[in-house]
Amino acid sequence: MKITKYTQDKYNQAIKLKNQGLGSLRISKILRLKSRSAVEEWINRGRQPYYFSKKRINWSSSEKNKERIRRLNKITQPKATKISAELRTKRLPESAKKLSEELAYILGVIYGDGHVSIKQRRVILSATDKDFVLNFRDNLEKWSNFKARFYKRDIKTNETIKNRKSQYVSYIDSIEASKFFNDFNLNLIKKFNQELK
Repeated sequence: MKITKYTQDKYNQAIKLKNQGLGSLRISKILRLKSRSAVEEWINRGRQPYYFSKKRINWSSSEKNKERIRRLNKITQPKATKISAELRTKRLPESAKKLSEELAYILGVIYGDGHVSIKQRRVILSATDKDFVLNFRDNLEKWSNFKARFYKRDIKTNETIKNRKSQYVSYIDSIEASKFFNDFNLNLIKKFNQELK
């Protein structure tokens, strides 16, 4: 519902005219107010313009209202955070959605050792072969125009497994990229390979 922003000055003028014996119709015409009912609320029921109402101001600063806002914040904050993250989403260039050697390579890795996570917004590869992961990173960056993260991860050992090789990890953080690969039609891969040849 839209609230008309009547000024405190209009309200004061209305009260002054009322004290001179004028009614709501005359006052609304003199002050050029479209709503006669608003004037009636002021001069006959003791109300004030919405944004200057003492009752509203007192309610706004009350503990009851503060608690109401806290409850609403618990509901709206997660949604706002999600929307904010989506607004900051990295956008893929149009070229990324077209056939290329980089795209074909990434698809091959994803449907092999790689992984796509919608929840984490990542296209990722973790493997013990450093050169393999670095090659994936290079193709990922060239395809997406995003900076891919690369790092070494040491896997913890336990009593059963004494030795474990270090893992090398590379990924890009992009909801658009993760959705692109997650929704990709596997039937198109064969067509891509034929066109690349």
